[in-house]
Amino acid sequence: MNKTIVLVMPTVSDLSYLIHDALEHHGFTVINPLALPKPKRKYPSFSARCYSQYRKIFFNDKETARRLKNEAALAELCSKLEKATGDVYSLFIRCDLYDKNFIHSITRKCKSGSVSYQFDGLSRYPLIYERISLFDRFYVFDPKDVKNTEYPLLPSTNFYFEHTINKDAKIEYDFYYIGAHHESRYSMVSSFASYIEKMGWSSSFSIFPLDIHGNPKKYYPNENIHILENIIPFTENTKFSQKAKILVDFVISEHSGLSFRTFEALGYRKKLITTNPDIIHYDFYHPNNIFVWDGNNFDGIKDFINLPYYELPKDIYNKYSFKNWINYVLNISPYQPLSLPSPGQISIMPKRKKIYLICFDDPRPTGGIKQLYKMAEILNKLGYHASIIHKRKGFKLKWFEHSIPVTYFPDLYNLLKIKGKKPKWWQLEKYLKYKFNKHFKKNRELPEEDAIIMVPEVLGLQISNILDYKIIIYNQNNHYTFLDYPYFDKPNHDPYLHKNVLAIFTVSDYAHQYLSIAYPNKRIFNTRISLSNKFYVSEEPKKKQIAFMPRKLPQDSQQVFQLLQNNKVLDGWEFIPIDNKPEHEVIKILQQSAIFLSFNHIEGFGLPPIEAMACGCYVIGYAGNAGKEYFLPEFSTLIPDLDVLKFAVELEKLIIDYNLNPETYIQKGRLASEFVKNQYSYINESQAVQSALNDLGL
Repeated sequence: MNKTIVLVMPTVSDLSYLIHDALEHHGFTVINPLALPKPKRKYPSFSARCYSQYRKIFFNDKETARRLKNEAALAELCSKLEKATGDVYSLFIRCDLYDKNFIHSITRKCKSGSVSYQFDGLSRYPLIYERISLFDRFYVFDPKDVKNTEYPLLPSTNFYFEHTINKDAKIEYDFYYIGAHHESRYSMVSSFASYIEKMGWSSSFSIFPLDIHGNPKKYYPNENIHILENIIPFTENTKFSQKAKILVDFVISEHSGLSFRTFEALGYRKKLITTNPDIIHYDFYHPNNIFVWDGNNFDGIKDFINLPYYELPKDIYNKYSFKNWINYVLNISPYQPLSLPSPGQISIMPKRKKIYLICFDDPRPTGGIKQLYKMAEILNKLGYHASIIHKRKGFKLKWFEHSIPVTYFPDLYNLLKIKGKKPKWWQLEKYLKYKFNKHFKKNRELPEEDAIIMVPEVLGLQISNILDYKIIIYNQNNHYTFLDYPYFDKPNHDPYLHKNVLAIFTVSDYAHQYLSIAYPNKRIFNTRISLSNKFYVSEEPKKKQIAFMPRKLPQDSQQVFQLLQNNKVLDGWEFIPIDNKPEHEVIKILQQSAIFLSFNHIEGFGLPPIEAMACGCYVIGYAGNAGKEYFLPEFSTLIPDLDVLKFAVELEKLIIDYNLNPETYIQKGRLASEFVKNQYSYINESQAVQSALNDLGL
């Protein structure tokens, strides 16, 4: 279908031309009423021409002629829009610059929708508030503006132009920055330029001396800062950006939204150094790729430069492309929705407290361990010093990728009476060292006294052995809380009740309710759980494949399988077990599978079903109590826990219907993916963790 769009925006260093090209690149016919060639601008009538000449001759009024020609051009445009076939949209950027009658004349002719986008803070341009109601949808990029409930404002980020990517661009300098002078950031620009010059790194730093009266070198005395006579167009800027290893971004004080440079760095796979602290709340943030500079301290920058670039999931790069952006703002499916951090959570950088998370030396793939690492990652992104503790020095997990600091405190595990793998007697050196440390070592190697230890719920009463530390219990499965408690008797010392247990973190509403009954006077927080962005719906077609995890209630999966073995309904279908596989293989299986069988059992949350949903699987099975919050009838089938017969009967019906209507289930899988990726997003979990820690004053 034909797509026509009226684009109205200021040139802004030729950004309008770049957006124009991007729209055409993605199949739009673009009309810019402000860029009509002057020879085509005619008077609406002969009498209007005479009147304008009269005004010009007797009153030296040239404005009347310009106004009448513009009105004629606008009338001609509106006439064309009425006759246009297919979808007709309008997109205004910085609509405060345009007359309300002009805006209304265009938007009322755009039958498919009229939208406005403000890529600057609303408070800087108060005229904009009078124009919001003229549009079907009004988008803002600053999280602080979204909280303005007086107006129907929608969130959106900026974007990068994928059609400008040059894969053959050669690196010519280490750092790249270009910007206009602004009072709130010039000292940071100069300071950073001095630092990189001192370190011997190459750079391309350019400043346009906007609003400087006098010599710009008064503000920018650096030899490695070039003062521009003219603003460099956006089209040229995209080329220069791709020649740098690292892009630099100095945010101005009036807004907290993310600049175009942020998304250039993302799209071009460049590292970014920025002074915008709110970037840590976005789902593309990774400490290997983005360094938040406080404007003063250069500690950590050298280490950051040496870190390898972390390749993000493909759907993240797609999400922030211009193609997805224009589909999102115009509401053209398919698209990934764009969101902004909650205004109440931004710009809060907690004190850099040391937090250790205790993890078992278990090399097997388990969701609980992966979630511990995810928690450590979130804590680091929120500004804490978080490390995973393992017992055996040198132990590393290899079944999923991560960049979390790992440290080793065997003596802490000894205090907790966590048994590890003992050296054999023939490993003489290791065996003698083990025996010596066990019986004769006096000075234990333990975490700092002021550190916080985050412990898993499965340690139970053993937590009492380390209550000299401040403790947070990370209770991922509430049903494991009392495993080692005395039968029908109250323990002498319940660690959950100790004053040094600051709080209990858990991962679902069900688990929160469970623990609140057990410990009504304890501070309990549902810090949620989030999906890795690596789980997404593939473009490849689904196979007639049924995935399941045999380690979950193996006797039930065995019964379901055998109950249907002699039924022809399974002809052409294949059962695929997912067991002891690295994460990338699990994702591949789920992306190929049409159906996933859930054997959740007394779960605190139950992660595998939502990972399957994120990959577009239709999920059928047990909720394990906590999973009821995501087993929605629109895209899944809930089976009463442990009802194997019901499971087999409903699976048979599902396969029969799938064979007849595969597209229906493909769409349900996409709906499930959209739901879980929004509900269990990284941003939501990060904000919940931050809120809990702020509440605790940490």
